Amino acid sequence: MLRPLLRAVDSAVIYLPLFLMGVLAAASVWLLRVTPAPAEAPVATAVRLTPDDYLLNFVSRQFDATGRLTAEVFGAEGKHIPATGHMDLKAVKIRHWGSKGATTDSVAERAKVNDAQTVYDLMGQAEVVHRLGTGETTVITSEHLQFDTRVDVLKALEPAVVRRGKDVITGDRLVYDQRAGRAQWSGQVRATLQP
Repeated sequence: MLRPLLRAVDSAVIYLPLFLMGVLAAASVWLLRVTPAPAEAPVATAVRLTPDDYLLNFVSRQFDATGRLTAEVFGAEGKHIPATGHMDLKAVKIRHWGSKGATTDSVAERAKVNDAQTVYDLMGQAEVVHRLGTGETTVITSEHLQFDTRVDVLKALEPAVVRRGKDVITGDRLVYDQRAGRAQWSGQVRATLQP
């Protein structure tokens, strides 16, 4: 009687690991189904303040969809900062061809240009010469000028001097819409208008 009992126990012991593995597999599947998905950890992107491109004594040209030259940027030195999306330039000269034959020539000690080359921040003895297709010329000088080529608007962020012919206007701030030919001054403004 003991022998059949030992055979039964022996058979059970042989299949016991297989039974336990099945129970553990079923428990694992059940745990996977009832456990919520882990929240994705936000990927920390390091802000890259180091330049990824350097330029020395360069010329950059921009063309529109039809192949027409719209802007040229000349500089002694330039570096692209990916974190800001700007080019930092030194000893810069910029020529932009606007609507109706108008051209804008700019020079400055330093400049910051966005990647699309549509917004130019000119700093340090900045001068912008705007010539209309009719030949009329306006010269704007300041320590900090910002030119947005998308809308042809020039802003003087520091005191500026505007010369058109013999007329001279100075003021603390200026917003000049080149398409409309309208200047809006703020702060102290002085004008010398010649007959």
